Amino acid sequence: MRTAWMVALGLALLCGSLPLASSAEEGEERRFVWRPSVQVRALLNDNTRLTKTDEEGDLGVWVAPRLEASYRTPAYQLGVDGAVDVRRYSQTRGDDETFYRVHSFAEAGLLPGLSLRLSDAFTPQATQLGLPDDDPSNLVQSNRASLEARYWRELPGRREITIGAVGSRFDAERFAALTEAPGGGGAVVLDTNFNADFWEGAGFAEFQNPFGDHHAAY
Repeated sequence: MRTAWMVALGLALLCGSLPLASSAEEGEERRFVWRPSVQVRALLNDNTRLTKTDEEGDLGVWVAPRLEASYRTPAYQLGVDGAVDVRRYSQTRGDDETFYRVHSFAEAGLLPGLSLRLSDAFTPQATQLGLPDDDPSNLVQSNRASLEARYWRELPGRREITIGAVGSRFDAERFAALTEAPGGGGAVVLDTNFNADFWEGAGFAEFQNPFGDHHAAY
């Protein structure tokens, strides 16, 4: 789960050492772009702990400062999007949470049409379907790191083909709120300390065939 911090820190240091966009000449595409922002939300929640009994309402304020930065060249591109998500209630202090959102990527062209992309997402993840996916009581911090290789080629008749493979690693905090976990053969087992860590991989292929100037089939 520490992968996102290492990738984000490296990209942030690199972006910080790159020339600012203001140094680009008039009409020249800017290579380094950054944008700070902040989001503030006030809400009234009538069930802050998502329980069926002893429902307790409260007034909350959620603040999320954010910074987006990217650097692009014809050969490679880097980017990082980081935010701190602070969620506070006026009375139910036990439901106050602070989450982190860091999306980072590095992509390079190895050969004509062949690219390699490394990305990492350190974000909160909902633990149970059917409950609000942005409520602190239904979120845990998670991390997904992915490596993707992609090959694109243009074919006669403006046709295109893309093939690739991607591998990912998912890590998360303990899903302590989860009481039912998948078991063998489709069965459901009770587990109050479910840990959803896993590896996954996939291959893909896409063929594009144009129809006229404004339509295409995939």
